[in-house]
Amino acid sequence: MVAEFAFDETEINRAAANIERVLSAEHPPMAEEDKAQKEYKEVMLFFQQTSRGPSRETGRTADRAVVSDISDKPLPTYFRKSINNLKDKMVRGEDNPMTKAFIVDVHLQMLNGEPKAYIVTEVHDVIDLDDPE
Repeated sequence: MVAEFAFDETEINRAAANIERVLSAEHPPMAEEDKAQKEYKEVMLFFQQTSRGPSRETGRTADRAVVSDISDKPLPTYFRKSINNLKDKMVRGEDNPMTKAFIVDVHLQMLNGEPKAYIVTEVHDVIDLDDPE
């Protein structure tokens, strides 16, 4: 496929001015201080929604979880790739993962001070919520 574009002098000048304005801006469109990541160790995670599909590190995910120590809002949940697949460890099996609490380490992804997503980095323990003991 071949594409050819024709620009006149006005369009080129406008593009150059916009590029210069963005590069010289005091705060770029997504400043580093607006993005943050915090690590939480051994917190309790509850799935609100999950799939048995493969785990994801980025992009769209069907997995949503709540970590009440961080936020009561269900957030997209991703899984760090590891030797033993963390998501498989949590959701694959005969038991329903929605009836369990997971003690995990997570990285909280924040944007403009708001929690946006979890990345599960380690699973320490599983607690059965239906267990009467």
